[in-house]
Amino acid sequence: MAEQLHKLKRRMKSVSSTQKITNAMKFVSAARLNQATVRYNFVREQLSEVRYLFGATLSGLDEHLPKRLFGTQEGPTLYLVFSATKGFCGSFNTMMDREIEKAAEDPNGALFITVGEKGRDHCDYLKYHRIKDAGVATMEALIYREAFKLAELIVDMYRDRGIGRAILVYPKYINSLYCEPGRIQLIPLEKDKLLREGGGRFPEPEVETLDMYSFTRDLLLQYEALIITEKQAEALVCEHSARRTAMNNATDNAEEVMGKLSQRYNRARQTEITNEIIEIIAGADAQRKTRPGESAF
Repeated sequence: MAEQLHKLKRRMKSVSSTQKITNAMKFVSAARLNQATVRYNFVREQLSEVRYLFGATLSGLDEHLPKRLFGTQEGPTLYLVFSATKGFCGSFNTMMDREIEKAAEDPNGALFITVGEKGRDHCDYLKYHRIKDAGVATMEALIYREAFKLAELIVDMYRDRGIGRAILVYPKYINSLYCEPGRIQLIPLEKDKLLREGGGRFPEPEVETLDMYSFTRDLLLQYEALIITEKQAEALVCEHSARRTAMNNATDNAEEVMGKLSQRYNRARQTEITNEIIEIIAGADAQRKTRPGESAF
């Protein structure tokens, strides 16, 4: 009985320590979620206006742009995947791993650029074709400058016919408790989408004086970088939201386990005390007897 009490006490101490850790991580994740949400709202508001401008300009130049930018071409699909760098965020990493596996089933073949160590490790573990040294270590490090470099790499690969199209795979924010996988095609451009973002066709500019290749390439790179930056901000919100929910659930589970362990410990302790009292009473009763069957009184 004493050994059982000792084991229960050690387990209660371990669960209590875990509860303190998960509770602290919950508050840290909540603070980071608040920061990420503020940034996401700001980025979405600001970039929507800029994307409107780029979309309108590109839609107005569609007759002067290379037809390949709006069509399809042969070649593998390049997937730019956003994933977490750390764990302890519930099903978030599992969800993105499944999206990577679905992307790998692309009938045209699949290449991967990963942002985040979890996606990188999953691609390497399954031996998928990942473009090394092209991704960014963490989503936090994916600032606009890095997003522009990624856009430049993707556009050049498409221009050189190294890929048939490029798709961004990211966690889509639904609410603070739920996110789902999202996909957006980076290249080739979708004319209908550009027209929607641009509010319709703009008057055609005087393009005779422009170096159309340099102009459209720079315009396209800026547009793609804006999309990547916006979705990066959304992905961070999803990651921190998932981690906060996971840590909150872990804290609640630890509290529930502590309650059950406390009941078991108290019952075992009460049983031990009851047995000790019974032994004391039995010993005292034996001392009062002088002979078997004869009372001392």
